[in-house]
Amino acid sequence: MMSITRKPSLTDILNNETSYPYSLDDFATFLDSTYCLENLEFYLAVRRYTYYAYNFYNYSSSPLSSSIDSDSILESPTSILSDLPYDDDSSLRGDAPAHLNFLKQKLHDLITTFILPNSPKEINILAETRDDLLANVFQYNNYHP
Repeated sequence: MMSITRKPSLTDILNNETSYPYSLDDFATFLDSTYCLENLEFYLAVRRYTYYAYNFYNYSSSPLSSSIDSDSILESPTSILSDLPYDDDSSLRGDAPAHLNFLKQKLHDLITTFILPNSPKEINILAETRDDLLANVFQYNNYHP
């Protein structure tokens, strides 16, 4: 009798729950060969930012606090792509102003790397989406993911 194996889902791959030839590294190599690796790098950067924001909004007594779906956050902050590591923000927890500054810097880095026109790894998004995102951050100081 033939064994039927299930091909992994994109979620499985993005969560690095697969192995060759469907590993996250294999997927990154494929995206690099098709000149669109920045999309995966952006996705992983957003996951990291969400992890930091989750830490801030859950540990801060700020009026901005609200819940973030913790199931979508990596429990163990490890990097698959070596140039996009997690920074340890544990020492900032409990120091809301310092933690917020850290969060702002991470979002600024994300925007200047992926969102702004002509940024080093600019992703292809609608101008309206980009404008809304930039307005939320720079006009309304909204750092919540």
